[in-house]
Amino acid sequence: MMIDKSRWAAYGVEPIDGCIDNCIEDLQDQKNYPLWGGISTGFSDLDQQTTGIMPNSFNVIAGRPGMGATSLALSIALSAAVDQKRPCAIFSLAKEKRIIIQRLLALRSGVEQTHLRYNHVATEHQEQITRAADEIKSSPLFIEDGMLTVIAIKEKIDQYISIDIKPEIVIIDTLSELAPLLSKSKVSKIVKQIRALIKDTGVAVILTSGLLRKPEKRKFKWPRAGDAPAGLLCPSPDLLLMLYRENYYYPIKDEPPEIAHVHALSCRHGPGGIARLNFHRGVFMNRAS
Repeated sequence: MMIDKSRWAAYGVEPIDGCIDNCIEDLQDQKNYPLWGGISTGFSDLDQQTTGIMPNSFNVIAGRPGMGATSLALSIALSAAVDQKRPCAIFSLAKEKRIIIQRLLALRSGVEQTHLRYNHVATEHQEQITRAADEIKSSPLFIEDGMLTVIAIKEKIDQYISIDIKPEIVIIDTLSELAPLLSKSKVSKIVKQIRALIKDTGVAVILTSGLLRKPEKRKFKWPRAGDAPAGLLCPSPDLLLMLYRENYYYPIKDEPPEIAHVHALSCRHGPGGIARLNFHRGVFMNRAS
């Protein structure tokens, strides 16, 4: 039976024809691949599992202390700001700006952070550091430090927007500085405030968080959703990444780089699953294909 849609608009009914045509155009336009609307994380396997960091989304990267949650978040910020020229803001609540900049330089240059911290930089590495510094300086990357509340972070983002610099990704490092005791009521309040911030500003937020000690108490160490602080996952974030490295629990000498598993337990815009990255001395890297 033929359907006459010509009169639908008069009654406020919109046919899906235009939406379908736009979808077909997107499918035929190779510029939209491999991601649809998401900002690449800089890691191809992780992008395949998540379709990147979506606009207007709440994302959590969680792991036990030293597992690499902050390193992964900073790597994503570097990829977005330096390689893709997307404005990003990093709010470091635990470490001062100077330490974060050292970590960014180490991640970008490939020079170990300890060498930068103690000024043990070999002559052959000076050029790498200088190049990394120039790339970061020319990127739309902003860093704030101090004991900031979510309300203060929102005010700072509003300042950026007022001068026509809207961050597309906002890194908040870390949950334990916003809710030191990790009580369920306090964490729930923080999550509610962050979601309100996202709704008001339209930015994508990546919050780093530790996990409870439950993995240490069981034989199978892989993180589970129940290892997250109470209140963090209610409701579920748009993207929840949990980190696992075998070497963290069972160190194996002389076998760099190790494999880091990034498990997308909750993934609203992608298939989810486990991305495998190389990890060496605090730095995540794409694995050789």
